[in-house]
Amino acid sequence: FPKLKAARLQIEQQEVLKKTAWNLGNTQVYTAGEEIGQGGNGVYTTIGIQQQNMDVFGIAPKLKAQKQRVALAESALELSELELQQQVKMAYANAYVTHQNLQLFSQLDSVYRNFEKGAKLRYDLEETSKLDYLAAANQVKQIELQKQQAEYDYASALYRLNLWLVSDTFYAVSPEKGSWLNPKVSGDSLINHPLLQMASRQLEVANAERKSANAAFLPQLNAQYGWQEIGGQSGFYQYQFGLSIPVFFMQEQGRAQAARIGQEIAKQEYQQTQYEVEANYQALMQEYNKWLASWQFYENEALPLAREQRKGAILAFDEGAIDNVTFIQNLKEAVQMEVQARDALQQYLQSKFQLEFYLGSTNN
Repeated sequence: FPKLKAARLQIEQQEVLKKTAWNLGNTQVYTAGEEIGQGGNGVYTTIGIQQQNMDVFGIAPKLKAQKQRVALAESALELSELELQQQVKMAYANAYVTHQNLQLFSQLDSVYRNFEKGAKLRYDLEETSKLDYLAAANQVKQIELQKQQAEYDYASALYRLNLWLVSDTFYAVSPEKGSWLNPKVSGDSLINHPLLQMASRQLEVANAERKSANAAFLPQLNAQYGWQEIGGQSGFYQYQFGLSIPVFFMQEQGRAQAARIGQEIAKQEYQQTQYEVEANYQALMQEYNKWLASWQFYENEALPLAREQRKGAILAFDEGAIDNVTFIQNLKEAVQMEVQARDALQQYLQSKFQLEFYLGSTNN
């Protein structure tokens, strides 16, 4: 998935930036002359090499700071993977529920078509009024529309699902119930969640950046070496070692103070992330329990009764025991119960996958 590829490239980018910690200054090649009098005698540096501003003492803290940035990028990849898995789960659940709705309205479409034929026959035999027949015909049209809308909803859900799969194959969902419908929630403890890991590593980056900023107060090395010729005779050399000490360090002081404030900001953001993760987890646990109980009620109690009501209404109408209006009323009640059950199922699955996201679950 492109987002994961980008996250892996960010790790690679931070890895190569480790090289920037090694600041050995600039190399200068020069030639020079001094004490040159009449006749051209003097001291000549035929060739010299000078290395200035070697930040030797700043290498270790800068390298440590960059290693922390690599670790932060790795946590960002873990979070992206977890987010992607959650999106796929939720998209699959949505496609599954819309497919269930399509199956329901396909069945109802067949039931209402047969009902319309029976209502038409009763009307032709003058057993019912035209008003009763028009009510039946109108109900058939409504079911046809709902079936068409269910087809569009399912197609839309499949496109959203396949967006995450990035494949030449267009995938559909299985109508069978899978283990992913089970109420068991899997995952690790909150303490290992990538959101907290990222906040922790951002704090570690801030700590390392403060040490790196403080290293700017340390001296930098300078070195110089040259081959010389004196009075026309070669074989001489000269060297020089020195330190560059920041005397006027307003810039360094500003960066160090900003890094210290950044460290405090990272601490506060880490605490805020802890509060948010814990609060969101607890709230989602309540939502999960609520919708699990609702879905289990529909699955175990309400749906069997609704399906029996639907079958009973069809049988009673075929036997002439009930009229058109009573049949429509009974079927509406049964259908409404099944639609509510689908809504409860979708809410249950959404809350389950959101809860698993906070538990860091990678199960499919």
